[in-house]
Amino acid sequence: MCSSDLLQLVLEGRQLPLDVTVRHPACKTNIMHGSARQQLAAAHRGEAEKKAKYSAMAKTQQAEFLPFSVEIYGGLGKAARKVMKRIASAAEVGPQMLSGKEATRELRGAVAIAVQKGNANIILAEYHRAKSAAARNGRGKAALAA
Repeated sequence: MCSSDLLQLVLEGRQLPLDVTVRHPACKTNIMHGSARQQLAAAHRGEAEKKAKYSAMAKTQQAEFLPFSVEIYGGLGKAARKVMKRIASAAEVGPQMLSGKEATRELRGAVAIAVQKGNANIILAEYHRAKSAAARNGRGKAALAA
C-alpha cells in the first residue's frame, strides 16, 4: 500500500515538497528487497523510490524534496525522522508554543494514529470483500465464522 499525494510543507519560510508512503515490510516485494533481513528496509526503499521519482521536479523548482516513509508496524524511515526533527526544531523558534520534545511527541502520535487508521480501513475493506464473496458463493456468514 502506498500513496502518491505530494504535499507542500512550508517550514521556516521555505516551501518543501514532501511525499508520504506507507510500506508493508512483510509483502513479497519488500521481503525480496531485504525487509526480512534488515530492520526498516521497506521504509528506506520507499524513501529511495520517492527521491528518484521527485528529484528532477525538485531540482527544477530549486526545492529540497523530503520523502516520508513509514512502515505499517510504525517504523519511520531515516528521512522521515529527519523531517520530524526539522519540524520540531522550527516549532521551538516559532509561535507554536511547543518545545521540540512536545512537537516530536505530537507528530509521532499523529503518524501512529494515521497508520493504525489506515491498517483498520484495510482490514475492514478485506472483511467486507470476503463477506461479499462468501455471499455470492452461497456460503453466507457461516463461512466467515469458520
